Amino acid sequence: MSIKMVFVFFALFLIFNVSAGDIRVYPASTCSIADSNEEYTVSTLGYISNNSTTDSLTLVCPVARDSLGGNTLTDAKVYAIDASNTDDISCALYVTVPAGNTGGGSLKRTTGSSFDAQILTFNNRTSIGPDETVYYQCRLPPKSGGSSASRITSYSIATD
Repeated sequence: MSIKMVFVFFALFLIFNVSAGDIRVYPASTCSIADSNEEYTVSTLGYISNNSTTDSLTLVCPVARDSLGGNTLTDAKVYAIDASNTDDISCALYVTVPAGNTGGGSLKRTTGSSFDAQILTFNNRTSIGPDETVYYQCRLPPKSGGSSASRITSYSIATD
């Protein structure tokens, strides 16, 4: 076998192994607002904050993934700063089939108010079909008692 063929096989080996363990991280600014609350801020850092003192804010955060390979969700995270003294940030991870039916929906919540980011981890292995889509839906509580605005800073997903 020539040295050229060895390099070709090595290159093919690397190409097909790089796709495994794909991790993608997104700024919260890629999320869509899913309700009529107009009191939110998208910061230059990519955060989305709920500035309302009366209404919660619902976000839908899409996840782009390859249709070839990467069909098992191995790790998923939402980074949230919960500034509310009375309510938690809640997020769910959903998988939607092409017909529009939604499955999954594992719900995670922050644990009280904190100015540090709390990580909501969805680490149950979930099989994802090649034509299925994945997204987060998060609810940010309104400001309470003069507190700062709660916000989502980023989110991520890993597949193998």
